[in-house]
Amino acid sequence: FAQTLAKVVHKFAREHCQNVQPNRARQVESQQDTEAQEFITRILVMGIQLLSTRLNILNDQRKNFIISISGLIERCTQLEKPNDPQVLSEVANIVSNWVTDPNSGLKIVEKTSFVHKMMQFENARNPAPYTIFLQMVYDIISNPSPPEPELVQKVHRACMIGLRCRDPSMRKNFFRYFEGQVNRSLFHRLTHIIQKQEWDAIGDSYWLKHAVELILCIANSNTKIGEGCKSSNKELFPPEGKSTAILDQNDLFLNELYESTMGNLLHPLCE
Repeated sequence: FAQTLAKVVHKFAREHCQNVQPNRARQVESQQDTEAQEFITRILVMGIQLLSTRLNILNDQRKNFIISISGLIERCTQLEKPNDPQVLSEVANIVSNWVTDPNSGLKIVEKTSFVHKMMQFENARNPAPYTIFLQMVYDIISNPSPPEPELVQKVHRACMIGLRCRDPSMRKNFFRYFEGQVNRSLFHRLTHIIQKQEWDAIGDSYWLKHAVELILCIANSNTKIGEGCKSSNKELFPPEGKSTAILDQNDLFLNELYESTMGNLLHPLCE
């Protein structure tokens, strides 16, 4: 049964990819065509769900099933409409479970291939698959005892993309991991930025921000900005009339600033 269903999924996956492509011959689809597409999508999603936990018994159809999933990721990323049934979201969930589960039946090479293909989700119209992808990558790299250490090394490029995601909390998680992999001395950080780190993965974005932040992070955030300083303009300028109030306000502002910590100044700059 599983092998027969895999053939059906493979066939419907091709039809779904054809259906979501722009139809140049006609702009308005008939209601019958729309219903047929929705039916294909429902069957496709159900078939993928049923087979996702049965990779080990697909035998000869295992390769075709994996090719079908890869095809959906590659072809539907740019073409799937926001109001269509979210096939990509379902595929992203299933592949995420495969990649993070050491007993899923996928080889490291196959997992790495899926991760690299899913990097296209960054440009997808629907943000849900991209969010699932980022969470999958973070789960892999943040595991203190990864069951597959080789996979952690393979997803480094995907990890770098997480540094520029739009979700502030997710972006902060990725940078915390990225920053934690580098020695906190200034020499080692400069060496890492200039010589060791490959910035190609995010080379088309403002990657210098992350390099600067690596340097700022080693500053002692508890140090006061004006350690041992105190403003007293009255001692420098003899008070005359209204100038006394102005000097007092200036002293108050500077003394409050001196009591602030480096963390209060640097943390907003790193957001």
